[in-house]
Amino acid sequence: MRGRQAAAPGAARKHTIYLHDTIGGEFGLGGDATLPADLVRWISGTFFVLFVASTILFFPRPDRRATRVVRASHPLSFVTGPLWALILIVVFLALLVEAIVPDWVYGGALTIRVPFGFALQGLGIVVWLAGGGLALWSERNLGRFTRPEIEVLADHRLITHGPYRWIRHPLYTALLMMSAGVALLLLNPPLIVLFFMACGIAQRRAVLEEELLGSEKGFGDVYRSYMEGTGRFLPRRGARPGDAAEKRGGAP
Repeated sequence: MRGRQAAAPGAARKHTIYLHDTIGGEFGLGGDATLPADLVRWISGTFFVLFVASTILFFPRPDRRATRVVRASHPLSFVTGPLWALILIVVFLALLVEAIVPDWVYGGALTIRVPFGFALQGLGIVVWLAGGGLALWSERNLGRFTRPEIEVLADHRLITHGPYRWIRHPLYTALLMMSAGVALLLLNPPLIVLFFMACGIAQRRAVLEEELLGSEKGFGDVYRSYMEGTGRFLPRRGARPGDAAEKRGGAP
């Protein structure tokens, strides 16, 4: 009887899964398990290389020989200009830092433990990839009108195809998705705060752009009609795709 009692606990231990209770430790099936640090480091480096390569290869470049005439513009404040750019730079540089300096961004004191953290990290990977695809799609359709300034060029055309058929600001949506993906992958509170800051600034920039494009210096009634059938950052529920501008003419 005693022999059987001694053997039972040992048999049970063979089927027990022990989770490493540190961030980036051994991968488990529950609790606060997270992705291994080496895997996150590899993913971060890959994402950064993809971001740089896609920016160089696919981001529209203005023709230096072409004359760029601005018909109307909205001045940028510190928040909608430099701060917006700085947040995006910090978020994407976090991937590079994680890839070359372990434990600074992920696995250190700033990394949070959450239930089923590996699931959130997996979601972050999917969201980042989806955002990257949307960014490329948006840039290829917007072409040379992809600019950080809020302005209307003399030969500006209202783009209503591609993702712009459903969303007025898909590039903002893409950048926010990629920022959220980085924050979830690295489980980093400062990056999460930067994501919510970016959401607020994107909202403000979108409102300013819509005011300019909907004015008489922009596209006027054509743009306001386009707004009725599209969403700002997500497709508008119950609305038909916004092709009113194409029917009435895409230029002011």
